[in-house]
Amino acid sequence: MEYHINIIGKKVRELRKIRGITQSKLAKGIKLSRASVTNIERGKHTPSLERLIIISNFFQTTLDYLLADK
Repeated sequence: MEYHINIIGKKVRELRKIRGITQSKLAKGIKLSRASVTNIERGKHTPSLERLIIISNFFQTTLDYLLADK
């Protein structure tokens, strides 16, 4: 399984857009600033394992989905 920060950001953005959620709403739901969500989506910030779990729970998806390229 390939892990890359850009993959996480791409998946977070994809899930957010599919569900019609704004960055602000996502930020509130995962207790981060909107700027932090932007940085995650752009691949400029690597979320901690704890934060990845919070994000996966928010979207009701698996860590595998967020971390895997395929």
